[in-house]
Amino acid sequence: MQTLRNLILAAMLSIIFLTLGGAQEKKKTNRVSPMTPIEEVAGLPNVLIIGDSISIGYTLPARALLKDKVNLHRIPTNGGPTTKGIAEIEKWLGKRKWDLIHFNWGL
Repeated sequence: MQTLRNLILAAMLSIIFLTLGGAQEKKKTNRVSPMTPIEEVAGLPNVLIIGDSISIGYTLPARALLKDKVNLHRIPTNGGPTTKGIAEIEKWLGKRKWDLIHFNWGL
């Protein structure tokens, strides 16, 4: 009898905690994706990051550090390994003349 009561109590507590967790609104973040194209500032050098998931992680902090110094672009995808870079490089570069291109992709 004691075991049954403990099981029922555990089940009820689980339901309560799951319900409370689901009732909380998820926080909406206004975080911009590193893949989102930037608004260029005329007269600043244009820099392109070509890289993998590691470069995705530092794109936004780099943009913040270089704000008002450069227009920091990045490719609109995970650059993956070097083999993907070789296959996609012409598309990523486009017709633009870049002032600096930063490469950082997997081996």
